[in-house]
Amino acid sequence: MWQYRISNFLKSLEKVFFLLFFLFILGCVEPVEVEEGKFESALVVESTLTDEFITQKVKISNAYPLGEERPVAEVGATVEVSDNEGNSYSFTEEENGIYLSERPFAVEPGISYQLEVNTASGKSYNSDPVVLPHAAVPIADVFSTQTNYQGQDGIGLIVDIGSGEETNYFKYEYKETYKIVSRFPKTREFILNEDGEPELVLKTYEDEICYNTVASNNVILRNTSNLSSNSEDGFLIRFLANDNPILAYRYSILVKQYSLSPEAYKFYETLQNLSDSENIFSQVQPGVLKGNINATEEGEFVIGYFSVASVSEKRTFFSYSDYYDPSQGRPVLTSYCDTIYDPPRDRLIALIENGGYLFYAADPVPFAPPIYTLMWAQCIDCRTLGSNEVPEFWIE
Repeated sequence: MWQYRISNFLKSLEKVFFLLFFLFILGCVEPVEVEEGKFESALVVESTLTDEFITQKVKISNAYPLGEERPVAEVGATVEVSDNEGNSYSFTEEENGIYLSERPFAVEPGISYQLEVNTASGKSYNSDPVVLPHAAVPIADVFSTQTNYQGQDGIGLIVDIGSGEETNYFKYEYKETYKIVSRFPKTREFILNEDGEPELVLKTYEDEICYNTVASNNVILRNTSNLSSNSEDGFLIRFLANDNPILAYRYSILVKQYSLSPEAYKFYETLQNLSDSENIFSQVQPGVLKGNINATEEGEFVIGYFSVASVSEKRTFFSYSDYYDPSQGRPVLTSYCDTIYDPPRDRLIALIENGGYLFYAADPVPFAPPIYTLMWAQCIDCRTLGSNEVPEFWIE
């Protein structure tokens, strides 16, 4: 019987990189006071090229000081990947700090690849050559099951690994898509007519059923070296408590499994260990994390890892009614649905223009205009929470 192994869902990789920067420049393990105005930048490079024939991606940013919410993108860089057979692949900046290969390609076994980055300020960085460690270990199955995790009833998403080239080191990503159904669907809406007056008309768009897709942003690792075979047990990739509103109707998860080299796995494992520490400034010695990207000039700091990996992916679906009785109620995304009763004309016009509240009800009044009630838009228009376009992969 398979057993669950739980992966901790950790902090954002980018924020961990920021913390690691200080470990590179501080030479003691005593408590540190970070002085504003003395921050020195470090380049942060994140890239895993795969054996999928796709547009590959390199993400480049800069470590950021305490108090800032997100890293600063490295714009205007020149990015290129070359291999030992004389091929080179140029990357173009698609958006700030995100560089995409100009043409699709897939990494191949037995060929070494190297990343080169030249920033707009004239600084250069190179990775060590890396080689695809193994052919993809296939995902045999991804399935859902009702389970209890840390005292909470819910749904576990389990990954089973199939047979294939043996490797023991894996990293996971997933994209979850869930169906959204409006709590209070309406067929009519307020508009402002040609005279600028409120008018109640039939809707011409779908706003009752929508879908939202969210990608994982944590480092999820698995090491099977202590198992007699990779397929010996299942792996809990995601747990959703029974009151999680994304379960309310129908849910799908696409799991992507990367087969890593031992060196790449060790890098990401170290990131996990550092982020688990309550205070990495006092508990971790400087220089404990060794990446494979180097600056060509002395005194320039760079953090990150360039890797190549084989990939396998699989998708599963389930509905709320597969595990729970909808007649007993469903979890909701919008538990608070504020209403505005009988707004005066000027306020009604302002609400229509703002879009934050929508038509909810009209109470007839004898020999007088009806009295209107408006409700918070998220409770009526599902497009405020997702897209009304049905995903191509969606199955009911």
